[in-house]
Amino acid sequence: MADPREPYGRIVHDIRLAFNAELAHPRGVLPWEQREEGQKEMDMRIGSAVAVRAVHDAGAECMDLRAEVLLFRMHLPAALDALRKAVADAEYAARGRRFKAALDAWGGGKEPS
Repeated sequence: MADPREPYGRIVHDIRLAFNAELAHPRGVLPWEQREEGQKEMDMRIGSAVAVRAVHDAGAECMDLRAEVLLFRMHLPAALDALRKAVADAEYAARGRRFKAALDAWGGGKEPS
């Protein structure tokens, strides 16, 4: 059975090949199939480490977004009340339209039935 880390190692190897091709004096980088097992292992470890970090960073970003959504939900009633007041206190209908648009977009423009 192939090592499950091999796709990550191949990505690292492909980047190594592309970088090598850009060098003024390219070094001989062998195709994946011709590389020594130790070289393959190094690329698989690098690829796996990058994949683990990417998953971690994506999870951290997701947690940040969840925290922001929670804060938004906590403050939503007060924000809706402020928008309703701004609509009611607007001297002109045109001035209140932008507040009414925000109320409608957030679902607070209509009283619950």
